[in-house]
Parts: sequence; structure tokens; C-alpha cells
Amino acid sequence: MKHYCIMLSLWIFAGVLSSAETGKPFMSIYTSKEIEGHTQYWAIEQDDRGVMYIGDGYGIQEFDGSSWRMIINPNHSFGRSLCKDANGRIYAGSSGMLGYLESDDRGLMQYHSLMEFLEPADRIFNYVWSVQALPEGVYFQTHQHLFRFRPQPSSDGKENWKVDVWRPQGLFGYTFMIDHTLYVQQFDVGLMKMVNDSLVLLPGGEQFANDRIHVLLPFPGKQHHLLVATFSRGLFLWDGHVFRPFLTDADALLPSATVYTGVVTPDSCFALGTMANGLFVINTAGKIKYHLTQSSGFLSNTISCLFLDKQRNVWVAMDGGMAVLEYDSPLTTFDVPGGTGPSDFRRYKGLLYIAANDGVYYLDPDDGQFKLVGGIIGNAQSFFFFEINDELFITVNQGIYRIEGKRAFLALPNQELSRPVLTLCRLSLGNNLILGGTSDGVVLLQYDVRNPNRLSRLGPVSGTHEYVRSALEFEPGIFWLGTMDTGIMRLTFDENQLLNPLIEKFDVEHGLPVGGVTSFRLGDRLAFCTKSGVYRFDPQLKKFSSDPFFAGVQLGRNPDEGIITTDMNGNFWINLGKESVVYKKLPNGEYQLEKDQLARIADEVINNIAAEPNGVIWFGTANNVIRFAPNQHQTEQVDFPALIRRVALAGDSVFYYGAAKPENFLNDPSKRLFSFRFNEMRFDFSASSYLNPRANEFHTQLEGFDDDWSSWSTDTRRYYTNLPAGKYRFRAQARNIFHHESSEDVYAFTIEPPLYGTWWAWSLYILGAAGLIFGLVRARTHQLQERSRALEQIVLDRTAEIQEQKNNVEQLSVIGRNITDNLSIKDIINTAYENVNNLMDASVFGIGLLDAEKQALVFPATKEKNETLHEFRVSLNDDNRLAVWCFINQKEIFINDYRRDFNKYIKQLLPAMEGENPESILYLPLQHKGKTIGVITTQSFNKNAYTEYHLNILRNLATYTAIALENADAYSRVNELLDDLKSTQEKLITQSKLAALGALTAGIAHEIKNPLNFVNNFAVLTEELVKELRQGIDKNQSRFDAEEAANITDLLDTLEQNALKINEHGKRADSIVRSMLQHSRGKSGERQLTDINIMLDEDINLAYHGMRAQDSSFNIKIETELDANVGKLEVVPQDISRVFLNIITNACYEAHRKKQTIGGSFAPLLKVSSRAMKGGVEIRIRDNGNGIPEAIRDKLFNPFFTTKPAGQGTGLGLSISYDIIVHEHHGELSFETREGEFAEFIIKLYR
Repeated sequence: MKHYCIMLSLWIFAGVLSSAETGKPFMSIYTSKEIEGHTQYWAIEQDDRGVMYIGDGYGIQEFDGSSWRMIINPNHSFGRSLCKDANGRIYAGSSGMLGYLESDDRGLMQYHSLMEFLEPADRIFNYVWSVQALPEGVYFQTHQHLFRFRPQPSSDGKENWKVDVWRPQGLFGYTFMIDHTLYVQQFDVGLMKMVNDSLVLLPGGEQFANDRIHVLLPFPGKQHHLLVATFSRGLFLWDGHVFRPFLTDADALLPSATVYTGVVTPDSCFALGTMANGLFVINTAGKIKYHLTQSSGFLSNTISCLFLDKQRNVWVAMDGGMAVLEYDSPLTTFDVPGGTGPSDFRRYKGLLYIAANDGVYYLDPDDGQFKLVGGIIGNAQSFFFFEINDELFITVNQGIYRIEGKRAFLALPNQELSRPVLTLCRLSLGNNLILGGTSDGVVLLQYDVRNPNRLSRLGPVSGTHEYVRSALEFEPGIFWLGTMDTGIMRLTFDENQLLNPLIEKFDVEHGLPVGGVTSFRLGDRLAFCTKSGVYRFDPQLKKFSSDPFFAGVQLGRNPDEGIITTDMNGNFWINLGKESVVYKKLPNGEYQLEKDQLARIADEVINNIAAEPNGVIWFGTANNVIRFAPNQHQTEQVDFPALIRRVALAGDSVFYYGAAKPENFLNDPSKRLFSFRFNEMRFDFSASSYLNPRANEFHTQLEGFDDDWSSWSTDTRRYYTNLPAGKYRFRAQARNIFHHESSEDVYAFTIEPPLYGTWWAWSLYILGAAGLIFGLVRARTHQLQERSRALEQIVLDRTAEIQEQKNNVEQLSVIGRNITDNLSIKDIINTAYENVNNLMDASVFGIGLLDAEKQALVFPATKEKNETLHEFRVSLNDDNRLAVWCFINQKEIFINDYRRDFNKYIKQLLPAMEGENPESILYLPLQHKGKTIGVITTQSFNKNAYTEYHLNILRNLATYTAIALENADAYSRVNELLDDLKSTQEKLITQSKLAALGALTAGIAHEIKNPLNFVNNFAVLTEELVKELRQGIDKNQSRFDAEEAANITDLLDTLEQNALKINEHGKRADSIVRSMLQHSRGKSGERQLTDINIMLDEDINLAYHGMRAQDSSFNIKIETELDANVGKLEVVPQDISRVFLNIITNACYEAHRKKQTIGGSFAPLLKVSSRAMKGGVEIRIRDNGNGIPEAIRDKLFNPFFTTKPAGQGTGLGLSISYDIIVHEHHGELSFETREGEFAEFIIKLYR
């Protein structure tokens, strides 16, 4: 929630601003991905046009403010060093290569090698580490050589260079050019300079014999003084005679950070890039002005190159990309730790405080960071600063606090206020009285110096319950209060009745717009921010009206929450929800509106503006703080050119790449001649202004074609088509974010006329005309003779035309019959497409049908170039689609040039939802029996493909199609009903069968089960009796002789075996009865979401252990392949588990039986897999048993059919499984087998 305050007009302790209050520069970041380059960058240079060149790991990048291009070195090595000479030529050094950049005949910048001018022995080196251009020549430095190239005159016009070579005692380090003098480090020697073609050691330079020096800079303000940055020993100052350490606040950090690159900034500071700790900017007194790192917005802390461009921007090359610092801008930024911008500012006793959503912060003058004020407990959302009797208070969500330095002390708790105070204003009447605005009216407070907490609450002001967000005392005792949503209030206080003032409320009846209002004092008058802009008050009429003074300020989303602040010079700084502007007060008392100097922050959401006496303006944004210091920076704009960077002809063949050429080459149309066939052209342009280059704007004009300049736009490309023959000059101009306009760039060319438009063609026309006159008499006679033949031919042609129309009508009739004979939508579309191509160009043909439920047009089978596109939908809410326009308006669309005519129907040219964009388009609504059911369209990739004749054909086709679609829809509904009836019939048959089987089973249970129980029970009793007889005989063994005892024992054994057999087969019969009962059940269990893979795992384990329990010799290898994407299905879990268990048990049985039969090395194998398929799941259960013989495959799912030996199977397992899968779950159960090898059952269940 944004909160607003009164204009901050008095800053009592401004103090002297330290360098820590400068913030950090605005920057533009370019990542390696955006550049499409390497992640490391080593060198930066700028040519005379302002185009930037950056050496990276792939070559040399060329950047013009809009686009990046790669310049490839001849040996494809990276760009290590760059330098520009006095003539504007860029020299480049890389790995094993040196040369310069120059454009070819098409204006494309190329790398030209100078290696041929070196002696063969000198051509072998690693890197060219540095390049320097001096008046006496260009120096290229490697570790083993120092080359100097000097151009020489040539009699044959070819390039000629004289090369001088210096060789080191050990190795050369970097070279530097300062005041036209070359300096070079030589390892094992020291720091040297070139004097009369000899390298001379600087006095004291030997101390750098074993140091690495990458930075040598002139010392601003001191002639012949140099700053030396070493890798490990810090900074040194040379005064022309001796070297002394240069002490700075960064001395503890620089040696470990490794200073790698440096430049002198526009404000005479040293910018030093390090390999490990970002960028340091240090002034000549050794104080740190900036320390920018990855936490400041850099892509990396490794800085490899710095460069100062023509607009005084500092380019920073780092790992991962580039940063461009707007170093000389008066605007800088500060981060707020909480990530939210301030709602109020106040400078108090030298410290700058801000109120934010998560507390109160102060700007630490030592390091320039905002830090939290301690002491605020609970919800620390803060709103408004207030000063009284030289003490500072802040309103927060928990009450009102008094601030002393870096701590806050509770002055009035929220329990005494009932509502948080949002704004405060001193009441001139009474003794130290304060008016407070809350979300529920106004309260009156009092400052008491004897009170330790200083503030006390007198009570609420009666009659006020509005949400008050601003308050100001315009006259003694008269307050204007702005509310959140109920207009404005005026309170007039009486000393004798402070809690009962006169209240006047103003709203729409008094001329105010509906909604909230914020009040401001502008000198001797009032201003009120409303949703319709700034209003003023007429005290005589008691009416509000729009204030024309602020008419030039653009309004944003919530202008009623606007900000107006007056600085010490009487200037008004304003933001009404969109742009920030200033009304400058002129010496004559009038005001001038200025926007350009704040254009850089035009897109920022501004919560508050505050002005300091020293001219600094503070802006609180949605997430940070911006400082504007117009007196502390150079604000003069630097000129820059617009650049035509590419000229492409039809077919995207590039003719010109934008590198500089002589002026007459670009301005003289006769220098560029194009055939009339190339009358479609594209121009790309840019501007070398790098102050937020993404905001650069352009306007263009093609002289000879355009009547005037185009409007300003950020577009960097312009297309022209169908240019007639003639001479042209394409002109481009740019302006940067501050509306500073560039110089023009021009490209002149001529489009030649066709052969029939040349001068000699016109001569032939004249001769032909003379011949025509000569032959008129003769021709007239011949004409009369031919007229009769012509009339005869006309009759024949008309007859042929009528016959063609008759044929088309007949063909349409045939098409109509063919279409209406089809009952499938796709067949209707295919039939119409195949036939309509005989009558017209229908490269694209489609039918869109209304989906009323989803409010969309569905195109199920659109045809494009004989290919069927994927089904796609067009929402009826997308009013930028031709199909939607045709359907909603129920009107035809007739287009023969899509790019030219699309705006008759839609606002924006969009890409096709499927396929390509056509050139000619017909759309008709499909209507039948008074309702619109969809649209039909034919489209061509050729312009002017259709006439009224083709439109009429499509009208007839639309009529047939609408009838066919209605028939197809009716047929589809009938089929659905028939399918439902068939399904219902199958279920009824199944239920009848199951009911009959259930009745049969019930009878069997009644007639058989009880006898079976008696058989089984008496068999068990017989076994027990045999055991008792054996025991009795054993006790009376002596009574029997041996032969008699043996006979009795044999009889008992036979009796016991018979009882066991009776019990075994009785139980088998009982199992058969139970299976029949189970098979005959007519009611399914409850469906539940079930994890199929888990169920398969469980059933595999059950089957395995069940087989092991029956036969201890059973063993089988189990392989599972369960798809994790199968997930859960809604099934009857106990039934599906019964199916899995039955089939898995059968598989185990068959594999084990094969093992028992053939023995040997045969290894039984069970494979179980699951797979997610479209709309369901497929489960496969496979064994390597003997397979299923062909003779029994048709009977496999019949009830009571079994392949097991008698007594081992009921024959109901697969039959029950089939009913559960197919009839109960509407799935599929099938098998694949090869006799003697395998059997595999396949189960498909659908979601």
C-alpha cells in the first residue's frame, strides 16, 4: 500500500554530502547469450561513427546500439587487443595474428591481416597482448616482440608497410600510450618508455622488473604524473622522477583482488577493474567513490577490460557479458535491503532517513548503504516523518516512534491510537498540537517536552471517519485533508473547541472526480491530485475544476496518488503515476515544463519525491531509491549519428552492411543501380547512443516515395514493396532517451525502369505510332472485315463461357451430392477440398465448427497444400482472428492482399495458428435453418487469387456443407444412441446369463453342497476311526497271530487310503461349486482409484508363494517392467486382483510343468510389464512354457474349459477373468502365443 505525505519543504541539516551518498550509476547489461558470443571479453574500442568493437573468445564483436555482429579472424582465434589510430582505423591483435579492420565493397567490416609484412621467423608468437597507435606508427606487443608498423607509399597502389622490431632481454609485458609516448614493461628489466626509437628505463622503474603491470594511467590535474597498478603490490604514483606508493581506502583489498584493467573517468577518478573483486572507482585523494560487484548488478566479479566511450559511459567487460555504466549521468540508484521503495524521506541532523514497508532506514555515510534503524518492535511498516521542536518522529503500524540517530523509541503506542497514523501536521493554534490522519478519521495529539515519550493523545476529532492520507494547514487553523476514496475535507478549528471543528466535505457535487484526493501546497495556492489529474479550488464558488497549469503531465494508473514537491528555487517536481517531470521557475516568474532530463526514469513507479537545499532530488520507487544531482554532473548532450546498418533486397539478399563509405557513394543515387525486379527493400538502422540504447527512437523517410518523415518509433527496421522505377534517398535519424537528435544517415539508390520504360523503348513507341497512323485507313478496311469474324467469335466465346458456368453448376451439384452423402466431418472436408480445387485456388481449405460449451471454433482437419493440419481451436474471445470476426458478425470476408487489407477486419497482423499466413482469403459463415454453426474458408498463397465468381462458388459450397454437417451431426447422435442401446443390450444379456447361471448355481448349492459336506465329513470320521482301530490293535497285539495281524493292517491301510481319496475329491467338488457361485454373481464391487503397479507386485508375490506352498520344487525367474507413468485407475480392486492372480498363477504352472517335462537346463521365466498408453494402461503377462495349442485357442475363455489334468482345474478362472475385464470394466483381454515357446496374455484397461 502506498502512502503519501505533504511536500518535503524543509531539510534542516543537509550537511556536506559525502561521496558515499552518490549511489551507483545506472547500467545496461548485455549477457553472452544476448550477444551470442563467448563468455570472456578482453578488449574494447570505438570507431569514429560510435560503433563499438569488443574482442572475445570467438573473434571481434561489432555492436551498433541495436544488434551484434561477429567479425571472424582469419585464423579463427579470439580478439585479444584493439586500438584506433588518428585516422579512425581499428587495429586488432589476437592469437598468432595481427592486422586491422576495414569494410569491403558491401560495407561489411572484415579483418585484414598484416602477417605477410613480418619476417617468417617473426610470425611465430602466441598472443598480441596490446596494441598502441602513435603518430610514428602502430605498435603490436607480444611477449617476444614489439612490432611497429608504418605505412609506406606504393607505386602499384598495393598496401605497403615498414616494420621495425624490438626484442626483449626476457619478455615484454603490456604497452601503454600516454601523451603520445609509448611505455612498456620488460620483465627482468622494469618499466620503460620509447625515446628516439630506443627503450629507456624510467628512473626507479627497475622495481617493477618482476611485477605484472596491466594498468598505467595519467594522473588527472598533474602533468607528467602517472598512476601504476601492480598485480601484487598495490598502486604507485610517479611524479616524473620517483615512484611512491599511492595510498587509498582500498589498499587492503586491491592486492588480493588483482588490478587487471583501468581508465580515467570523466570526473578525474580512476576506475580499476579487478579479477576477483569487481570494479573500484577511486578519486585522486584515494577515497573510494564506487565499489561495484556482482551484488551491485554485475554478471561477475571478474573484470577483464574497461573503456570510456564518446558519451562518457564506462564499458565494463566481465565474465558472462558486458555492462555499460552511465557514469556521467546525474541519476544514480541505491538499493534498499527490504526490496521495497520508500514512502517518505527526511534528512535529520545530517542523516538521510527513509520510511519503507519493513521499517525505517538511514543512509550510512561511511559506505553509502541503507541500514535499518533499530528499536521498532513488531510490524515495522512505516509511513510518514514529522518534526516538532527539533525532534524527529515517524508513524509506523505499531504507533509513533521518536528517532535519535540510529535508534527509534516508542513515543505513542498503537493501543492509545486505535488506528495507525498515516500523516501528521502541526496545528498553529494551541500549544504544540498535532493533527493526525488515520484510516478512520482524524485524531488530535500533543507534544509535551516533560513527557519522556513526548507525545500524548487528546482524542478523536468528532465527525471524521474517512481514510485520511494527506493533511496540510493552508491558513492558521484551516486544514485540507485528502482522503482515500471520498474526496476532500476542510476542517476549521476553534481554540475553544479543538475536538469539534467546522467540517466541510467536497466530492463530485463540487466538481471533483469520483475517488480519492491528495492535497498539496504550491506557494500561495493549493493543488489537488485526483483520478482525472490536478484540480484547483475556487473559494468563491466552492467548486473544483481541472488545473490547466499541469495539462502537460501524462497521467498514469492512479494519478490521485500523485506527488508534487517544491524545491528551494520554487521548481515543481511532479509525478502523476506515469512520467516524472519538473516545472522550472524562470526569472520572470513563469514556469517551463521540462521532461528530458528525467526521461531515463520515465518508466519507474514513483512513490515519493523529496528536494534538498543543495539541489539534490530524491525519488522513491517501487523497489529502490534514485538520486538526481543536476549540479554535480555534466548534463550537456554529446552528438551521435544515426547509422544505416543493412540494406537487403527481395529474397533477403544483403547488398549493404553499413560500414562507412565516401559521402558521394551514399548520397549519389547513380552509384547504386537496381533492376526493377528488385523493388522490394528492407533497411535496418541504429544509433550509437548507449544511454539506455533500447529506448532510442527513429524516424525515416524514403525520398522519392514517402511524402514526409515517419513518426518516431523504437523500430529499427523499415520495409518497402513495389517501388516504382526512379531515384531514391533513404534517410534515417535517431533520438536518444533524452530526445537529443542525431545526425542523419543517407543511402541513395536508383531502381531502373523495365525495358518497356527506357528512352529507346519510347523512341520505338513514337515510330510505332507513326506507323499506326499510316496504316489506319488500311486497318479500318481490314477492321470491318474482321468485325463480322469477331462477332462470330464473341458468340462462340459467350457460348463457351455459358457452357463453363453450366459445367461448374453441374460440378457444384455433384460436389453437393458427394458432400451430403458423407456422414463424417473429416470426409466432408476431404471431399470438399478435393473438388473445390478444380474450381478455384484453394491452397488452404478449412471448416471451423462451433463448440458452444467452450466458446470456440474447432478446425478438425484443415487442409494446406494437400497436407492435413493438426486440429486447432480459435477462442471466440480472440477478436483479432478473421474466423472469429466472420462468425461473430455473420458476414463474409474478401481479401486479396492480406498485409494490405487485414485491418478492415482485425487490428493486428498475427501469425497463423497452424501452417503459413496466406495472401488471399475468403471466409463465409456456415448457416442452416437460421443458425450459424461455423465458418468455411479457402485461402491462397498468391495475391489477387479470388473474384466475385469464386466468392459465389464458395457461397454455394457453404450451403451444401452446412446441410452435410447437420446430417453428420444427426448421424453421429443416432450412432451414439445405437451404441448406447447395443451396450445396454449386451449388459442385459450378460445379466440374464449371469442370473440364469446364478439360479443354476443356487440349485447346485442346494442339491450338491449339503451331500458333499456329508461325504467330506464322514471321510474325515473314517480316517479318525482307522486311527482309533490301529491304536486298539496295537494295545491287543498279543491276541492276534502274525498272519491275522498283517491282514487287519492291510485292510486298515486300504480303508485309510480310500477315505483320503474320498475327502480329496469331495473338496475338489466343493471348490467347483464355489467357483460356479463366484462366476454367477451379478453385482460388481465398488470402483476405487487403485495403483496398478502396486497391485501387480502384490499378486506376483501371492502367486509365487502359493505355488511354492503346493510344490516345494517350484522355482521361477521373475522379470518386471512396470511403467511409473501408469499411475492409478478407477477399478474394482478385488476383481482385477483376482484376474492378475489367476493369469500369473496359470503362467507359473505352465512354466513349471515344462520344467518337469523336459528338465535339463530349462529355466522357467515369468515376465510381467505395464505400459501407459493413450487413454489407459496395457498389462502383459508372459511365460516361457509350452504355449497354447491352436486347436484349443477358441475355447480358452469358455466356462469349465481347462488344460490342466483332471481334478487340478475348474475351467472357470479365465472365463471369470474375461467377464471381469471385458464386461465389467469395458477393457480388452487377449493373448499371443507360439506353441512350444511362450504364451502372453494382454490386458487393456481404459480410464
